[in-house]
Amino acid sequence: MKIKKTVIFVGYECNNHCTFCLNSEKRKYIRHKKTAEIFNDILEAKKNSTTYLEFIGGEITIRKDFFDIISFAKKIGFETIMIATNGRMFSKKEFAKKALESGLNHIVFSIHGHNEALHDKLTEAPGSFKQLLLGIKNLQDLNFNEIGSNTTIVKDNYKYIPDIGRLITSIGIENSEFIFVDPNQGAPDEFFFDMVPTYEEVSPYVNELLRYGYEKKLTHWMVRYYPLCFIEEKYHPMVSEIMEVENFKTEHIAVDFINKDVSKGRENVGKQKIGKCKNCDYSNKCEGYWRNYVKKRPYVNKFEFDEISEKEKNYIKNNIELLKKDEDFLDKIYFLLGLKKVLRITVKEKKELISKVKFLDKYERIYYNDKYVFFSKDKNLAKIARDITHIFETDEKVNEIASKEYNNILGNLYGYPSCCSSAFNSDEIMKYVKINKGKELRRNKKIIHYPCSFDCKNTVELENEFLKRLEYIGIKI
Repeated sequence: MKIKKTVIFVGYECNNHCTFCLNSEKRKYIRHKKTAEIFNDILEAKKNSTTYLEFIGGEITIRKDFFDIISFAKKIGFETIMIATNGRMFSKKEFAKKALESGLNHIVFSIHGHNEALHDKLTEAPGSFKQLLLGIKNLQDLNFNEIGSNTTIVKDNYKYIPDIGRLITSIGIENSEFIFVDPNQGAPDEFFFDMVPTYEEVSPYVNELLRYGYEKKLTHWMVRYYPLCFIEEKYHPMVSEIMEVENFKTEHIAVDFINKDVSKGRENVGKQKIGKCKNCDYSNKCEGYWRNYVKKRPYVNKFEFDEISEKEKNYIKNNIELLKKDEDFLDKIYFLLGLKKVLRITVKEKKELISKVKFLDKYERIYYNDKYVFFSKDKNLAKIARDITHIFETDEKVNEIASKEYNNILGNLYGYPSCCSSAFNSDEIMKYVKINKGKELRRNKKIIHYPCSFDCKNTVELENEFLKRLEYIGIKI
């Protein structure tokens, strides 16, 4: 039987100023809950058979009624009374002692860095790391060991999550969750490209982190909000959503919203499946991607191939000989076969434009400076490609992080594997591949991009799909 869990949001006030906070704007216009309202939420939870009660904020420990809330929950008789906290108030030993005496029996500390510099940078609260560690020590000195931790994974710390994991175990914590940042709202939405890493970037570090917990046989060492396809299969039981769906029925109660079924809420509102999920062996368990992640990084999966209609099949077959005469013919065929979401054509004069686009009349098109034309079934995607091209051509000061993001987006729209898009503007080795061997490889293979390596599996997969579609139509090139 599932454990009934109620999470009460007491308000959004906090003594940290985390850069990635989902609720920083809410502090300005949403009031915190009054004591009587929280007591009523507690009573309702008990009436609805909740046994696991969790309080989060904001930061509950800075409320003047903190001890009253915990004492009331204990009096009502919950098995688990838990809080998630930044831990700073527990640096006062008397506070820690009184919290336990009030009935608090499980505490999760937010640890976002493996050292003071990184943690305090992310919390924007100097001294918060030292206070956090002292708070944990104070509780351990009181022989309290029901301590867990959570870590939000963002661009500034993802490379250090194995180090954060080692720090956590070194201070005696074995119950930990590492949470991929939710980009659907708040600061991660507003500053998406500065804050939200790609799953591809993070995955080596997540798998190293999970391997560490797996080999040490840690009882609750989990990653949360992460697609299963990026995680080694033996670590799938270490993904929180799977465990949560199997063991908990969770509701969230806040002053500005009520979510009676958190897992269903993510499925219906927060998350979505993408093209590659359709045939994935893990699709029945995996929740997929955050919706805003997909919105900000359109078609982030390796490829999301469109189906070829009978009309399109005949269209290509009837015009293949003319298409072959065009210097852009391979790009055009990839596009017509549904392997590219956007086709960009470069033109030097209007006469040339007319001849180049005569087979593309049925597609949406966006022009840019009489130099490029962007074609797509979806006009919005053509606009995205146009707008990013405009940034590259006019803004010499576009920063390195944004430049990589924009290249990845363009690469995905143009049908390139994400690994190749990421590598395209990287180090000197890739420059050698692009300038020398890359051209040779493109000539010998039916591909439209510079592969990130000579044995790139994703490039081979794309080429095979291209040849399979040509065979389906009944043509050879």
